[in-house]
Amino acid sequence: MNEPTTTPPPPHDPPPPSGPTGNAWERRGTLGFVQGLIEAAKGFVVAPGATFAETRRSGDLASPLLFAVLLNTVAALIGQIWAMLIGTSFLSMLPAEMREGLGMMMVSSGAGLIVSVVVVPIVTVIGVFIGSAILHLMLLLVGGTESSTAGFEGSLRVVCYSGVGQLGRIVPVLGGLIATVWTVVLLVIGLTRLHGTSEGKAIAAVLLPLVICCLCVMGAFMMGVGGAVLSGLQAQ
Repeated sequence: MNEPTTTPPPPHDPPPPSGPTGNAWERRGTLGFVQGLIEAAKGFVVAPGATFAETRRSGDLASPLLFAVLLNTVAALIGQIWAMLIGTSFLSMLPAEMREGLGMMMVSSGAGLIVSVVVVPIVTVIGVFIGSAILHLMLLLVGGTESSTAGFEGSLRVVCYSGVGQLGRIVPVLGGLIATVWTVVLLVIGLTRLHGTSEGKAIAAVLLPLVICCLCVMGAFMMGVGGAVLSGLQAQ
């Protein structure tokens, strides 16, 4: 008598991945390198909150670092190109004798484009780690990491992806100001999304280093003035 055969249970679908699946840049393996870069940059421009929300919290640190290097290099090149174009226009309005001396400066600016391709990536990586360490420390001081699961890595990702703000340098003359303001806004949004903190704490963490720097400058200035006054009194 044949024993009844048992039908094996159907295979279960793999559980969905926990946490965000990654922004377009982090999914460039599927989308393609160029499309992933463009889509991610576009996302951080038109919908930064949603793009930060889908950004991975951990793993693959090379992706945000490479993103920061590419964006900062492009922004630096754009800034130098604008400087050259504006300088050339200004140079054409000067007398011939003045153009000869300033012409060498324009040649140096052209060489600076080549140097930027080598120097900017190195400076960017160093700056990202230093900036992330300072930002994360400030966030700890204001209690912005109480409900965070991202840790220092989350702050580093925020700094890397906020480099999109540097594309504001596309705008001539006011590009530097636009890039600074835009970057600050992205930092605040990124901290609130990746660390789950409040906007107030995120703003405090971003602006606190600036306040500390201003206080240090003012303190140094007052000490210098006080030293000068004291020296003057002693001379009398």
